[in-house]
Amino acid sequence: MLVGALLGRAEVLNVMGKNTFAIKDLLYGIKASTELEDCRLLADCFLQLSYIHHSLNQYDDMFRTSARAIRFYRKTKNYEGIANCYNIMGLVYYAKHDHKKSLKYHNKSLRINKKLNYREGVATNLLNIAIVYDDLGEYKNALKFYKRCLQLSSDDGSLMGLAYALNNIGTIYHSLGDNSKALEHYKRGLKIREKICDNEGIAESYNNVGVIYYAYGLYDKAVECFYRSLLIKKKIGALNGQATAYNNIGSVYMAMGNYSRAIKIFEKALVLWKKIRNLSGQGIIYNNLGYLYLILGDYDRAIFYLNRSFKINSKIHHLNSLVVCLIHLANVNIMLQNFGRVFGLLKRAERIAKEIERKDSLMRIYIGYCELMIMERNFLCAMDYCKKAHRLANETNSRKGMGEAVFLKARIYSAQNGKDKKRIAEEKFREAAKIFRVLSQQFELAKTYYYFGEMLKKQNKEKADEFLKMAASIFKKIGAEKWLKITQSLFMAKNQSMK
Repeated sequence: MLVGALLGRAEVLNVMGKNTFAIKDLLYGIKASTELEDCRLLADCFLQLSYIHHSLNQYDDMFRTSARAIRFYRKTKNYEGIANCYNIMGLVYYAKHDHKKSLKYHNKSLRINKKLNYREGVATNLLNIAIVYDDLGEYKNALKFYKRCLQLSSDDGSLMGLAYALNNIGTIYHSLGDNSKALEHYKRGLKIREKICDNEGIAESYNNVGVIYYAYGLYDKAVECFYRSLLIKKKIGALNGQATAYNNIGSVYMAMGNYSRAIKIFEKALVLWKKIRNLSGQGIIYNNLGYLYLILGDYDRAIFYLNRSFKINSKIHHLNSLVVCLIHLANVNIMLQNFGRVFGLLKRAERIAKEIERKDSLMRIYIGYCELMIMERNFLCAMDYCKKAHRLANETNSRKGMGEAVFLKARIYSAQNGKDKKRIAEEKFREAAKIFRVLSQQFELAKTYYYFGEMLKKQNKEKADEFLKMAASIFKKIGAEKWLKITQSLFMAKNQSMK
């Protein structure tokens, strides 16, 4: 009776984020079970302890306690308990990015649960196997297992399982660039989670809905969702969830041009991810900081953070984050005019992006190729890449991507001779500026004004002045010092040539 009560209370304390109290209860339960020589209770205590170590991201302790639990379950021939332990071991190896071993243990658990006809356990196994494939970028395999889990949860009336499956199917659709389907699945999952008062699940759903709003450029809605997620994660003491929310909030402020605030928020996320030794999270933050300093024109610091990201993501084989890192490194080298290095970086990124079927990353890669071709004055190739990027922006509903593709078309036409080309360029610059204003994309808007002013400098002095001044004003406001100097130099050179 006492040990059962301790097990129940420890579970509640863990959900409340009072992990240290939960551990004390379970250690007392282990002592009492040892005195009673009750192998089943001992196994249950060790199993519950491993779940708490999971909440604290203490993966070595998690594996150790689940291994001790499995020994006692074997003595009592409790196969359901053994399956649970194998599942935990699969989670440990997933956290350590050893996908092969993770799949091995999840499949061992799945085989036992199938033999026992334990459908809830089978659903959990299918879900975890799908998550591993998702992390590997094998989205078709992941979707197959998520849909099997969804069907099983639906047949059994398991609302918790149904919500998890819907959420994760949404994640796959987002990875494949189908944001409308992703949002539909996220909202269905959120509705169920609110119905069953699953606070941790609600926080996750708000975060994912926010990601889609961010992709659509609906920043106010996105940041509202991320803060809702953060508040719940703080309440339940989930450090990894808090770091994720901070990272996403920082990304919104970066997109809006509030870089000083973005840096502070990214640093909060980094502190938390370092504390729990989450390498994947650290790689994401270093990518974001690298991109931020690229915008600010601090290329040495951008390279410093991106090299850190590259090292981490190569080590843990986090392919999507590695692709993002390679794209950012290519963009830094474009600004430094190291064009030979740019092509190699983009080619490597393209190969991985195609392998993991990331349309959003491919769009960014084609934008990079287009920039490179413009610099090399190969306008035919530049337009080809621009069209590819525009098509992918439409397929993924990326409004920012559409704006960038239009902006690049304007640059291609503006760099060529002929009144018709200049007229088309002006139309495209104005169209791009309109998109970036609506999306509050300050950096992209300022670049649009700069290149528009550059084109106009030989045609219409007053118009050129107007756009260069607007560009300089934004660059100064967001702290993009290198771009500000470039704009001011063009403005001064233009006015001196008019004297």
